[in-house]
Amino acid sequence: MKIKYTHSIRAAALGIIFNTLGALVETLHWEFDLDTIKVNGSNLLMIEAIFCIAATFSLLLKAEFVRGNDSLNGLEIATT
Repeated sequence: MKIKYTHSIRAAALGIIFNTLGALVETLHWEFDLDTIKVNGSNLLMIEAIFCIAATFSLLLKAEFVRGNDSLNGLEIATT
């Protein structure tokens, strides 16, 4: 059985994008108003953390619940 990592990779890529934008906005002290929401560097870095946690959690769930796969360091998960 082959694990598909597309969701984890997409979440990690979005996290990297938000990290880069958040660091840039935080360093330059920019702030944007989108109707009722203020977007600043701290908000973007918080969104980045959420995406990175989601990607890690997704990867860990796939490693735990997919049986008979040896894609993680050549280790096979034992079935009970």
